[in-house]
Amino acid sequence: MGISHLYTTLRPLATWAALEDEAVVIDGPALAYHSLHICRAGGIRQPSYALLNRVTISWLESLCRHNVLIRKLYFDGFLPRAKLQVRMGRMMRATTRLNRLYVSHLQGCPVSCLAADDIEADVDIYRSGGADVCPLTDPCFLVPAVLNCLRESTQYRKITEVVPGEADHFCAANVSKYGGVLITSDSDLLVHNLGEGQVAFFRDLHAESGHCFKFLSFAPRQIFDKVGLAYPEKAIQLAYERKMVPQATLSRLIDICSKPAPLSADYIEFVENYTTSEEVVCLQKVGLEVPNLNDLDPRVSELVLEFYSRRSGMSMNSSIRMFLPPLTECPGLRSAWDKSTPIRQLAYSIGSHILPRNDGCLQVREFRRVESISHAGRQVRLLPTNLMREYLDDILSCAECCGADIQRDGIKFWVFLAMALDKLESIRKGEETLTETIDKYFVGLTAKSGDTSVAWGIVHIAAQMQGTLYSLRVLQQMLRSVFSPEIDEALPEVTGLYTMLSELIPVELYPCTTDLLRIARELQKSRSLYALDAFLTKKFCGNESLDNEGEEIESTLTDDSESALSAKSGTNTNNDENNPFSVLSLEG
Repeated sequence: MGISHLYTTLRPLATWAALEDEAVVIDGPALAYHSLHICRAGGIRQPSYALLNRVTISWLESLCRHNVLIRKLYFDGFLPRAKLQVRMGRMMRATTRLNRLYVSHLQGCPVSCLAADDIEADVDIYRSGGADVCPLTDPCFLVPAVLNCLRESTQYRKITEVVPGEADHFCAANVSKYGGVLITSDSDLLVHNLGEGQVAFFRDLHAESGHCFKFLSFAPRQIFDKVGLAYPEKAIQLAYERKMVPQATLSRLIDICSKPAPLSADYIEFVENYTTSEEVVCLQKVGLEVPNLNDLDPRVSELVLEFYSRRSGMSMNSSIRMFLPPLTECPGLRSAWDKSTPIRQLAYSIGSHILPRNDGCLQVREFRRVESISHAGRQVRLLPTNLMREYLDDILSCAECCGADIQRDGIKFWVFLAMALDKLESIRKGEETLTETIDKYFVGLTAKSGDTSVAWGIVHIAAQMQGTLYSLRVLQQMLRSVFSPEIDEALPEVTGLYTMLSELIPVELYPCTTDLLRIARELQKSRSLYALDAFLTKKFCGNESLDNEGEEIESTLTDDSESALSAKSGTNTNNDENNPFSVLSLEG
């Protein structure tokens, strides 16, 4: 997040230089958001993941053409527990932005705020300055998509790393040890000990006539030598005083820092953010135990590290948390993550198999929409082995039905599986299925090429399907990290699931909102739908108890208040007889 005004405070002491024949270390998440900024500066408000990936690779290649050696790209794999409030604040802001978008466009989500098929769009990768035409929501899976494209690149795969901690610490340690330039957008990096290294901010990188990159070089050691303060210890104190006295001039801050640092608990806590704490050391040790850590998405790696930390005895008294990416959905309805909860519930339950038998971990706390810093999350209880086997079998049976005449390595198969799993959960809960809702939408529909908005119900359906696809990704990555002969023995079905999920489509291939609905409509005419219906009829009309199963395989929710947004906006999403999406229940 950075320290407010620290960049502007130190900027007069930075110097312009040519970024040529240099070795650089790149803050991965900052790179992803820089690619987003480039797209928006080019007038594309909500770029597709495919376009974001193309821009990212093009930008990195442009560095290499200027004889810049990219030594490492680091991505966060875990946010320390001390940063929980920071994380909650970010999620709360995302929820607020979505609410504002909804309230200001009650008739439908603007098309410009939804990704489209724009892979061929003409984007100037050097145009990153000027006004940022920014919508109220960011792409849900921005960082996983960019990270995935780097892993798929033969050039960048070996230097891209998901680390068991914050990327900041690893970026700083690399530059401190080997020198070079650290490229970021986070002013926090000016506080870490960088040795003789330099910091360049994405906003200050400019291509001059295509011949070379110019950057504003922040060389912390030289800067603090210039102002007569010891480096690196006084860098932390100056940052702290900047935070505490935001209106102070640089000369005033230098004067304050010429005196001994305060001994307050607040200052000691601040210092711990920039030093190697016991938690950081333990996490690095735990990270060595995690198979395929570098293949995980940041939020999934965080979940996996939580399980491994608990197994090592590091966090026995802490809740295991899962922070789900904010979806572009209808805030007046139940979270679009709700229907796919059983898939993630299975993932968490499989993850718990690495814990000691006497551990006592019974649940994972999920964070979806966050309305306040004190939000406690939703409890998703772990399943016993017999229910895990049952749901594993359900997924594989649905996949078998879907694969009757659809190839598993294509987008259509996975969209159909998402529809099938939604149908399975809807029947359990006695709710209208996705296929029925889509049918209602398409009855009498006339496509209008000039439409500037998409009904929120449609946006929500697409978000539900994307949530299901990503939940399968969470399950896939959990299996990669904990799969063992012991789990295979306890859950024989897991081998078939592991094999099937190896073909899961990456996030950059998730269809956009309108494409999802078109594909779903096509699939409703497929022969596989009849096989699926036959399976579900047999399952729920046979000897199984629908009520009991629905009670067992579900999430336990901790808060069930009515959607605050629906109440504030005065909208009635539940009881409009002419609205085919009124069957979707309100978010609790």
